[in-house]
Amino acid sequence: MEGAELDDAGAQCAEVTMPLDYSRLGGPTVKVALSRLKATGPGQRRGVLFYNPGGPGVPAMYLALKFRQAEPTVGVRYDVIGMDPRFVGRSTPLDCQWLLPGPGAAGPDREGFERSAALSWDLASNCARYREVLPHASTRNTARDMDTVRALLGEQRLSYVGSSYGSYLGQVYLQMFPRRVDRAVLDSALDPDRFGSGTGQQV
Repeated sequence: MEGAELDDAGAQCAEVTMPLDYSRLGGPTVKVALSRLKATGPGQRRGVLFYNPGGPGVPAMYLALKFRQAEPTVGVRYDVIGMDPRFVGRSTPLDCQWLLPGPGAAGPDREGFERSAALSWDLASNCARYREVLPHASTRNTARDMDTVRALLGEQRLSYVGSSYGSYLGQVYLQMFPRRVDRAVLDSALDPDRFGSGTGQQV
């Protein structure tokens, strides 16, 4: 269904090979999937705009189409890019068989603590087979992947819209590549000084 809607909208979809570890460019690689919806306004195109809806762990390929439908004026001037972050959606996914996003609050009693501890152990055990790649499932590497796509598209700068966790990703990209950003909108922005491993999110 999602693929058909992207096709009907004229989206261009691709997989880009990225380094697993950016400090070892000749080492193992991962695939990052993305969609591009070209600007619709003749002579009005400003550039490319990346959209990240949050999460972390939310695929953006299809949601970029929904974003453009909700904000049609953006689609007039920008090629809207939806990128599934590494290990999410169609981007070399990792299947830890998680039915829940995390253990959640333990509650006030010992029984709740034991239940939460058992669930945490189960979640960690299911992901143990990916221990070699999990250190590379980071926000900074997602930002590096975004910048690689920008360069492959031949763009000097990109624009960006991100909400919730997507605002944190945008802040990280701005910090790492400040001269490669045209415009950025950070919605429901997270405080970067308080966001990190303590909140159970990738950093």
